[in-house]
Amino acid sequence: GAKPVMAQGGVELWVGSLMHMIFQSIHGIIRQAWYAINAEDFDLLKFIAMFPAQISLLGIQMLWTRDAEIALKHARHDKKKMQEANEAFLNLLNTLISQTTNDLEKFERVCYETIITIHVHQVENFCHVLSSNRESAPLLQY
Repeated sequence: GAKPVMAQGGVELWVGSLMHMIFQSIHGIIRQAWYAINAEDFDLLKFIAMFPAQISLLGIQMLWTRDAEIALKHARHDKKKMQEANEAFLNLLNTLISQTTNDLEKFERVCYETIITIHVHQVENFCHVLSSNRESAPLLQY
């Protein structure tokens, strides 16, 4: 947990201590996000509601990276893995987009729109890899 930092002594010392404590706090929150993403009962919307916007943004990137790596790792032996991952990414995107039809506070709307923008790029990148895989199977055989 975060510990209070006393603003005593030289400014360089207590600002350094403050920065160290901020880094520890953020690291702890990111660790909690990683555990949440890897939980069997992971729910993206609950995740976004539970964590600060920046961590939610990082979370969707960690989720995509994890699932893309797993699909790529297994693609050589199971041709369906890439398509299954792509469908899962599209389902996540649709879940995010559906939230924008709700009556959201301005901050919530910006959060969802930002996460959607990042995830659209992730989906596009994965689609590119998927289409490259179909055109040239040796690309994924490393």
